[in-house]
Amino acid sequence: MTREIKKSLLAQITGKLETELNVLRASAAAAHDAATHTENKPENQYDTRGLEASYLAGAQDARAFELQSALDLIRATLPQDFRTDQPVGLTAVVELTNEHSTVRYFIVQVAGGYTLESPEGQVLTITPQTPLGRALIGKRVGDEILVQISQGDREYELTHLF
Repeated sequence: MTREIKKSLLAQITGKLETELNVLRASAAAAHDAATHTENKPENQYDTRGLEASYLAGAQDARAFELQSALDLIRATLPQDFRTDQPVGLTAVVELTNEHSTVRYFIVQVAGGYTLESPEGQVLTITPQTPLGRALIGKRVGDEILVQISQGDREYELTHLF
């Protein structure tokens, strides 16, 4: 997988983060308006509509800050080429195989959980903070990867590194 393909994957992540951020900002603006609207003034001591709206707006602002930080980090990410004899690191695309399937993962610092499209097929994003991401960092092609998750242990073979 070339740097150009990885740049395309990063662009897809950027687009997804931008979309999420725009939706969240619109929702936060609506929650701010609701929190300060005259119809949400408390009618009695037990009326908490305005307070609830302000809590929601605050949480949405915090999430928007997190998304903006992730977006900035992804925009600054420079994809690296990996040889098959190198250890797995950030911006590596790895192919893992087990008895049931073969899956490709793109290891990025933030923005895990996205499904992206590449010429070779779907690629899932993971971060080093996940159990699988932690297990992959530093591994090499041919290594066995054992991941402990709540559903039980999963075993993979690292078959390709891009």
